[in-house]
Amino acid sequence: MSELPIYNFNEAKSTSFSDSHINEAKSIIQNFSQEKPGDKDRLDLTSLKTYAIDDEKTYEIDDAISLEFSSKKPIIWIHIADPCREIKAGSFLDDEAQKRVSSLYLVDGIKPMFPLELIDSVLGLKAGCKRAALSTAITLDKEANISSVSIHRTWIRPSYFLTYSETDELIDLDPPEDKEVGILSSLLQKRYNKRVMNGAIPIEQTEGRFIRDSQNQLKVKIIENSPSRRMVSESMILMGTAIANFGRINNISLPYRTQLPSSLPESSHLLRLPVGPVRNSAIKFRLNRGCFATEPDRHFSLGLDAYVQITSPLRRYVDLLAHRQIIAFLEDQIVLSKEQIRDKIRNVEQVTRELNTIMREDQKKYLIRWLLTKPNDLITMVFLKWMKMDDKVALVYIEKVAIELICELEILHAVEPGSKMQLKVLLADADHGSIILTDH
Repeated sequence: MSELPIYNFNEAKSTSFSDSHINEAKSIIQNFSQEKPGDKDRLDLTSLKTYAIDDEKTYEIDDAISLEFSSKKPIIWIHIADPCREIKAGSFLDDEAQKRVSSLYLVDGIKPMFPLELIDSVLGLKAGCKRAALSTAITLDKEANISSVSIHRTWIRPSYFLTYSETDELIDLDPPEDKEVGILSSLLQKRYNKRVMNGAIPIEQTEGRFIRDSQNQLKVKIIENSPSRRMVSESMILMGTAIANFGRINNISLPYRTQLPSSLPESSHLLRLPVGPVRNSAIKFRLNRGCFATEPDRHFSLGLDAYVQITSPLRRYVDLLAHRQIIAFLEDQIVLSKEQIRDKIRNVEQVTRELNTIMREDQKKYLIRWLLTKPNDLITMVFLKWMKMDDKVALVYIEKVAIELICELEILHAVEPGSKMQLKVLLADADHGSIILTDH
């Protein structure tokens, strides 16, 4: 991992792109104010109060939401950054993004899909800045079904950038000047409940990850499931649903995200397991892996008949590909065929798995280093399951940092899922990811 060229948070610019990529990015930034094809036809939503909501230390702000009050029903606007205005298919930056597949996030930095200077200057949805977007207007009926959808290339000007904690305060206090946030939260909560009724699998738990703070100090960031996070997540799922349905109705080839049905544990068994990491672990290990397809099909754990990932085109190439297809259809341009889409996503799943493995191993390395700073401490952990019982390999959940860990257990007593244990480090190697924990 140390050999990967990354953007270091303490450096002024990206270091992982070639001169040709950087020169292309500079040209895009310099020519941003010039009129581009289709600009005159964009819907101007710059006067609409728009909220960009994300973690405080976020470099790729690619989504925002708004609420428009009509005479009949409130309209949920979901806005996604539109890099297609600047980055053309076959360009240096596009070819590089296709190779990278997605941004890679490590504790010590990020290897972004696009140069961060480009995102910061013209692509990202920064508060107070006029930006190009792909926006979807959605209304819901009383049962939280989608009743209408319209899709537009737009101009937006995000009014605010809010952290999740700031948004939670607005939801809780519900001030009149920001009543839109509370209404959006309520509407999207109903939509979430609707998906659960339709078979979605709710897996919610507190999660932790190691990060560098603004002083470059290593710390654990605890991510709580909160109303604001659910609101943003549900809005992104809602747009992915609307786009997938639009693609199916209009026969647009898209990189649909699907998941085969899974045989979950019996409800009587799940009810005996503690709510949280233990029960969630039992469910997650039975779910089939999601995959891409060129035909719409059901996504089991989301409870949807069709779904497309389209809300992160600044950090996932497959989302950018979906953008291009929708925009081409809207503007009566040539749309790629199913075979062409299949060719473009052929290596996406494999590379994505490799990147996810790198990120998991990076987090595990720093978790082991954290454990090594407490050589004689007894640490509370929850036993989740045996991975290989004969080899004493287990999955545990470390409560203090809210992180799961695969390790070797040297314990004297039998354990069941949900058992709390006081463990200490017997042997650990952060570079190779091996660790042995013991209760004696």
